Amino acid sequence: MANFYTNTAKYYRLAIKEFLPLLETLKQKNQNKEDILRELNDLIEIYQDVAKKIDFYNLDLTDPNRFYKKEPDEINNIDLNDKMIEHFSRLSLRLLNTWQNRKKEIENKEYLTEKNKEDYFILEELIWPLKAQFNNQSMLFFKYKDKGPIKFPGEEITQEKAKNINEHINGLFPIELIEKLPKDLQILCSEFNFNYKNRKPWSCILLLRRILPLSIIRKFQKLDEEAAIIENGEYLNVKELVGKAEKILKTKRLYQEIINYKPLLDSAQHSYTLSITIIDVEGAGIKVRLFLEDLFGSN
Repeated sequence: MANFYTNTAKYYRLAIKEFLPLLETLKQKNQNKEDILRELNDLIEIYQDVAKKIDFYNLDLTDPNRFYKKEPDEINNIDLNDKMIEHFSRLSLRLLNTWQNRKKEIENKEYLTEKNKEDYFILEELIWPLKAQFNNQSMLFFKYKDKGPIKFPGEEITQEKAKNINEHINGLFPIELIEKLPKDLQILCSEFNFNYKNRKPWSCILLLRRILPLSIIRKFQKLDEEAAIIENGEYLNVKELVGKAEKILKTKRLYQEIINYKPLLDSAQHSYTLSITIIDVEGAGIKVRLFLEDLFGSN
């Protein structure tokens, strides 16, 4: 009987919740195809059994990467062989793909409602930890990322849907955003992506430290309001710049999101003892990316 980290089991459970209704739909569409119907029935039975065993622990799925009080470190009541571990890991990969597609749909909307914005933040917080696990060689998910998302019996997958998830996990700053930025920010974000892909967290953090204040300066210059961020002939410090930026942010919540990560960005420049991991980079990088999207994304 295999043991799983609790957050792995949470992703399995979320994936089952997402795709079990699709299996039921496929079952109805394939009533006359005996072999496919048998495979679908087997999967439905497996999904329901695994879901029941995970639900035994009463896990909080709101933030699957977080451990809540009274939750165990591991789940040890699910007997999965290697084939089924691969299946559920690739199912989680498909879940990641689905979340990213939903996020992309929101980004492509002409107008964002408050609910759209809230959904966007929820998706961001779901996506980056799972993406990090597929990037981390020490994690179970990494082993299966090159095999692509799972495909169900009787399902027709378009070429677009069948794209390997790897195209989504190489950089935190998408090319669509980079193209909208001023030239110097384009260079820094591209350099960040390069260091991120090569797993260099210190270089990434220092680049974020440069990107954050420069983005505010460039935005105020574009608005022809540069004087508002200059005092005694010099630009304000980072905290003061972020405070000025709060007034022009479309999503006010971003101000606090950035402030929450500012100590990490500052200490990266001044401390020789702080341990920076790629997970730290991803958390801070996502917030800076959202910040850039708010400032420049509508250009």
